[in-house]
Formats: sequence, C-alpha cells, structure tokens
Amino acid sequence: MAVFCPVAYDNVMNRQCVIRAVVCTIVVSLSALSQAAIAQDRSCSTTSSQSTQEEVDALIQALGSGGFVERQKAMQRLIEIGGDSIPKLQRAMESPSREVRFRAAKVLELVKDRDFERQLQRFLRAENEGDAIPGWYILKDIIGEEGDARRILVEMHRAEPKIMRLLEVAPKTVARLVSERTHQIQRTPQNLLGKLSSANMAAILLATKLDGVTLSDLNMRYVASLMSHQLFSKELVSRDPQKGYIPVRGVRSDMFRKLVASVLLDLKGTALQIGLSVALRYDIQDGLVAADRALNDKNLPCHVRQYALMLYSKFGNPSHIKRLMRLLDDASFCGTTQTVDNVKYSTQIRDVALATIILIAKADHKKFGFDRIRLSGSSFTLNTIGFADDEARKKAKEAWLAHWEESKETILSAGNK
Repeated sequence: MAVFCPVAYDNVMNRQCVIRAVVCTIVVSLSALSQAAIAQDRSCSTTSSQSTQEEVDALIQALGSGGFVERQKAMQRLIEIGGDSIPKLQRAMESPSREVRFRAAKVLELVKDRDFERQLQRFLRAENEGDAIPGWYILKDIIGEEGDARRILVEMHRAEPKIMRLLEVAPKTVARLVSERTHQIQRTPQNLLGKLSSANMAAILLATKLDGVTLSDLNMRYVASLMSHQLFSKELVSRDPQKGYIPVRGVRSDMFRKLVASVLLDLKGTALQIGLSVALRYDIQDGLVAADRALNDKNLPCHVRQYALMLYSKFGNPSHIKRLMRLLDDASFCGTTQTVDNVKYSTQIRDVALATIILIAKADHKKFGFDRIRLSGSSFTLNTIGFADDEARKKAKEAWLAHWEESKETILSAGNK
C-alpha cells in the first residue's frame, strides 16, 4: 500500500519536499511488499512442514503394508527425509504392528547414524562452540582442547558408537557395554585385530571416567590390560630391536598419555600394577600422581608398590628423596628372590626404595651394598637389588644416611638446576 505525504507546488523552493514525499512513498511500499513476502514464505514453510509430516505419517503406515516393495520404498523415503522423521519414527516404535516396529527401528537407526555423522562433521570443523558431542567436556578436562582433541573424540565415536552416544545419559548401560566390550576384545584372535584401533581402546578408557560408570575390579583389570594392547601402544611407543621401546612424541601421543594417567588414578590392586608398568613403558610422567597414592596405601601388595617406586626412579627428582626415605623401615616382602653362589637374596620394599633414592641422587649403588644391581638407564632389574640378610640391609641404610647428612645440600641444589 502506498502512503502519500502532503506536497506544496506553489514555490520552486518546495522541490525538496516533493522529493521527500516520493522517497517516503517508495520506502513504505517496499516495506509492505517485504512483509507480504515474509508472510508468504512463512506460509509456504508451514505448508511444506505440514506436507512433510503428513508424508511421514503415510510412509510409517506403509511400513506395515502388505507389499514388500512398498515397504522398502517407504523405508528409503523416510531415510531421505532424515531428521524430520525422527519424532514420528520414535512413536512408531510403540505401534501395535510388529512389522511397523521392526522397520521403524531399522530406519530410525540409519537416520540417527546419518544425522549424528553430520553432527560429528560440524563438531570436527568447530563450526559452533556450543555444538558439543557426548564425552567432549570430560575429555577436554583431561587432555585439553587444542590440536587433535576433537579428532580423537570423533574417532572414538566412530569406533564405539554404542558406548559413546550413551556416555552422558545412561551410565549403568555404559558400564555394562564396557564390560562386554572389554571381554570381547580380550578374546579377539590376533588375526582379527586389524578391525580394531587405538580409538576403540581410548573410548573404553574415557567411559570409565564418567560419573556413574562403575566396574568390578576384574573388569578394571581388563581395562588396564587394554592400555598395553598393541594397537593402543602404537600411539605411544615404537619398538626397536636393539633399544626396546622408544617413546613416540607429539601432541597426539601426549594426549593419549594424559588419558592413561587419568585412568591410573582409578585403578586398584593388580589393575594398578598393570597401569604403573604401562606408565613406565609409555614414559608417562603424570603417572607419579598414581604412584604416590600407591605408596601411601599400605594395604597394597608389595609387588604393586615396587612399580610405583620404579616410576620415581624414572621421573623422580631430589625433592622426592625425603618422601621416599619414609619407606626405609618397611620390611614388606616383594616376592622376588635370586640365588647367587648358593646365597639367597630377597627383595623388600625398603630395598627398592633405597635403590630408587640412590638413583635419584646420582650416587654409586655399589658404595651402599648393591653389588649385584643391574642398571638400565633410569631403572634397574628388581631381582638384582635384594640383600642376603637384615644385617646387610642395616649397613646399606646407615651408609646412605651418612651420605645424605654429608651431601644433602649438594644433592638438593643439583635438583633445582
């Protein structure tokens, strides 16, 4: 509709008023046309939406049709419609018709898969910061959100979709699925391992970090074993025939290290022993947090606590020595013995602690009674550090205490450099 402003023509000076009137008429006319177009678009959109929903209703009815070809065509068309069909497909799952329920479930699964794949792609491109996918918030708290963090999570979703999609909505179901999956992987023949990847293992590890996901000690032992699985270890170490395991360094591998270190905090007993040995192999310095907890738990078997000490021997520094010296009176037997020249040597936790302390202090083990010790870089062979009797242990401890009293400042200052 055009609206005219009053115009005076009796004076040449009034030309500006005429121009303003014409402009006013054009603007108001365009505004009216625009509103009409928007209303028409809304009407078309509503009509289109109604038409689609009516089509979906008809297609769902066709899922139970007597003709096989018609049922197949209905399924294909519902898949093409995609996400708009999900609400009605979910309701169709309660249909009295078994055929409708069966086919609706198949279509719903495919539609959700396609819809979720598009969501994964958006997440991967970080198009919308708020468009997170299950597991993102806890994963980024563990490994950060830079570098390959998003890609790693997407790989987990594609590897273990059943577990990953339920992470934040059904923890009890996730616990059951994790238990079943770990058992299945444990039983997978070597020739079929190619169908698995590090993402399968990572997805299971992440699932154990969710609140409400509670696993038995046996299942957690299986989870710990996955951390040493050859497909997972490829992300963290390479194997050299001469040098043994060599750590792989990079943003991605360090993210996997952070995930393993986080899971270590939840392990107990034998599972913790496996986890600590994995931390040693994978060069995970953050494993010291779990190692410290293990040393504080006197109920843990000695053979578990000795692995915690070995982590200190690899990653510890002089500031840890005082803390480790508290173990020098712990006579817990570690189950390790060795007989040399008819002399039986046994290893106690205090022996491992003293050997660790001397290694951190960069002193000579043989000066403190460890005549048989076999060193390998920043570690040692456990059955080569025991003593034949407590008298020998006492002498070794006294020798160390005298050295510590004399050289404490030098040792501690060396650690600060």
